[in-house]
Amino acid sequence: RPGRRIATGTGYFATTQIGGRWWLVDPEGKPFFDVGTDHIRYEGHGCEALGYAPYSRVSAAKYGSEEAWATTATQRLRDWNFNTVAAGHAPSTEHRGLAHILFASFGSGFAKRDWICEPIHWTGFPNVFSPDWPRYCKAIARTMASEAGEDPWCMGIFLDNELEWYGKHGSLVAEIFERGADHTAKRALLDWLLKRHGDLPGVNTALGTTFADQAAFLASTTVPKGPKMPEVLSEFLKVIAEHYFSVPCAAMRAADPHHMVMGCRFAGQAPDEVVPFAGQYNDVFTINTYPWVDMSAG
Repeated sequence: RPGRRIATGTGYFATTQIGGRWWLVDPEGKPFFDVGTDHIRYEGHGCEALGYAPYSRVSAAKYGSEEAWATTATQRLRDWNFNTVAAGHAPSTEHRGLAHILFASFGSGFAKRDWICEPIHWTGFPNVFSPDWPRYCKAIARTMASEAGEDPWCMGIFLDNELEWYGKHGSLVAEIFERGADHTAKRALLDWLLKRHGDLPGVNTALGTTFADQAAFLASTTVPKGPKMPEVLSEFLKVIAEHYFSVPCAAMRAADPHHMVMGCRFAGQAPDEVVPFAGQYNDVFTINTYPWVDMSAG
């Protein structure tokens, strides 16, 4: 029933499990069905063809200031029964009767400095085997904790948005084979293969390769096509997922024990191998889907 507590209120948004079903609950412990929308921003989105954002010009002409716009925009959302300003919202829309969600961008931020999948036209994927990855995550977590503070209106924090879990050509792990000899992900992959197959001859058998020594493996930038490659691509993706989720989630919980970790917003789909790790480490699993809508047929 609306207004009935189903959990002990913690003063913050949280999750609770009742009868095998998971619920979001508000700071008072009441069930919360999150209905939000992204990108509630005074400046809107820019139009490349025009060279400016039409929405921004309309808003400025109509409201005169961002403050006046935010007052009206958030009231309109409440009138339409939205209860959250979600990803990419303007700070001016916060604390106006709507919960909000913050963005950390752990992976996409780190990918700009060290990557497995290069962020060329999209987000890329971070090199989670870099010795700097844990340090970076701790620094970002401290920044996010400072921003969220002890705010009960902050529902939680997204780790990322639409990382390239499939790489550029369908396999994130395949891209590691293409990296150079000094890449720490390449070294991590070789160490994992040696542990899994015993020695370099065992690795050669699995990959269908003829590497004379470890240096030859590290120097090669060709993706092998051996009999065990599908298994390698699948199993090492799990290793990547473990490193990606465990480190920033631990950093966030150490820096901010109050607010939920809201997942990485997979782009349309998530690799089967990765899903269990997202479930293990996050409070909420998030995925962005883009179904076609037939406006004529409804």
